[in-house]
This record gives sequence, structure tokens and C-alpha cells, in this order.
Amino acid sequence: MTRLALLAQESAQQSPRVKALMDQLGLESGPIIGDELRKFIDQVWPAYRGLTRELGLAVE
Repeated sequence: MTRLALLAQESAQQSPRVKALMDQLGLESGPIIGDELRKFIDQVWPAYRGLTRELGLAVE
């Protein structure tokens, strides 16, 4: 998994197509990985779960 994450990060820095997409989306940095990703998930997960429960959304 670490190798895949590193490849995604590298492609965001090296691939002209990925760079163009990031520019189009207005993103300033590449994909987040590792501890940074874990912190992001920990921060947004409670809000996500609350919203899906409130809207009655479920996987079928």
C-alpha cells in the first residue's frame, strides 16, 4: 500500500496529465498519504457519518 501511495504522489509531481488535472481543479498539492491522510480521515469521518445517517443513506 505504501508503494501505491508513493506512486500516486509521484505522478502528481511528474505526470503532465495529472498536473493539468490538478491545475484545473485548483489543487495546490498532490494526494495526501500516510499520517496526513489518517488525520484528515479522523477529522472528517464524524461529520460524514452524521450526514449519511441524517439523510438515510446506506450501501445496498
